[in-house]
Amino acid sequence: MKTIAVILFFLFTWFISTPFTNFKASQQTLFGGRAKSGKTIHYQFKTKARVASTDFSIDGIWIGNDMVKFQVYSISREKERSTNFQRGDSIFIDAYQYSRPDPEGNLKVKKENNTSAPEEYKGLALIKYRYKNTEKYVVIKHISTLPSVYMP
Repeated sequence: MKTIAVILFFLFTWFISTPFTNFKASQQTLFGGRAKSGKTIHYQFKTKARVASTDFSIDGIWIGNDMVKFQVYSISREKERSTNFQRGDSIFIDAYQYSRPDPEGNLKVKKENNTSAPEEYKGLALIKYRYKNTEKYVVIKHISTLPSVYMP
C-alpha cells in the first residue's frame, strides 16, 4: 500500500511540474492606414492555469531572437480583464512586434530592448516563466496565422 502511495505521489508531482497546460498560439498582422505607419504583428498565446497567479510569473517572451512587449491576463465571468487568476482559469498572453519604415522606406523591426533569447531553441517563440523560485522556459513550436487586417 505504501508503494502505491509513493508512486501516486510522484506521478501527481510530475504532472504538476508546469503551472499551465499546453499553449495555443496565433498571430495576426495589422497594417497601418497612414503612410509610414508600418505594421504590427499581434501574437496571442492561450493556456489553462494549473496554479494561481500568486505562484508563478511570466518574465519574458521572445519571437525568434527578439524580445517583445507583452501582457498577461485572464477574463472573468463578468467579461473583465484581470491580472489575477486561479487554478483552471484561461490565461491569455498578448505580445506585439512592431515594424516601422526607415528613411529609405524599408520596414525595420522595432526592438523593445537588446536582450536576445537566453538559450538557443528550436521553435517560433520562447516564453520565460518563474515557478517555485526556478526560472524555466517553454518553446512554442507552432503559431497559427490569422487573416491580415488593413487599417483605414
